[in-house]
Amino acid sequence: MVRALKCLQTATGSELINTVPESYLLGDCAVYLDAWQHVKEAMSPDDLMPADGPATSLKTLQAFDPNMQSKTIDLSKT
Repeated sequence: MVRALKCLQTATGSELINTVPESYLLGDCAVYLDAWQHVKEAMSPDDLMPADGPATSLKTLQAFDPNMQSKTIDLSKT
């Protein structure tokens, strides 16, 4: 997994387009590559979650999901 993540960090657009199934492109390579650039920024290059990752995830969920807003979650148990 780590090798794949490292490879993805340095892959060119054409390498990516030639690797993924055509159905992933949804008929528009430019849109796929643009979206990929934004997703790539969020990917961990070493597959490790930063120490503040769980708290950030919970904060994000609570901002968008009304069912999560009133929940208290002990992140040390996740």
